Amino acid sequence: MQNGQLISLTVFQRIQGKNKTVLTIKDSLKIIPGALGKLAKDFQVPTQKDHFPHYFLLDGDIAKTLNYVGPLPAYKFFEPKRTTPADYNEMIEQFKDNSWNYLDVSKKYIEGDVIAQHQIIMKFFNTLKEAFPINPIRLLSAPGTAFKIWKTVQLPPLKHI
Repeated sequence: MQNGQLISLTVFQRIQGKNKTVLTIKDSLKIIPGALGKLAKDFQVPTQKDHFPHYFLLDGDIAKTLNYVGPLPAYKFFEPKRTTPADYNEMIEQFKDNSWNYLDVSKKYIEGDVIAQHQIIMKFFNTLKEAFPINPIRLLSAPGTAFKIWKTVQLPPLKHI
């Protein structure tokens, strides 16, 4: 916790009287701040951000929306900052002979986000490892990373002045 915000959560398992780390979850926005779509483009990862109608809700009914299978929802249900009219026209072509299925598209969308996030973080960590003598996996935030690099790379020469 830092300033009331959870930045890292580690799950331990007790084995033969010793705690063994099973899983560590970190806030990726603290490590590498930015919108996922922009980061995916900037890091040129294979999996790019997909399009999803975030504002699509049938008759105010979640259950009805989750079970929706039919034509692609109208452009007004998509976030214009993320989905251009040209993107939407490509989706119309993609789904012209196939029904659009809310749950199938949701699953693909979320899975794509997770894969893109993993690819971005791996590329970021590998770039840090190649450029600086630090272990990026131990870091929790962008400012912490900058400070660690400064302390490791720039501070030692300053001590000799």
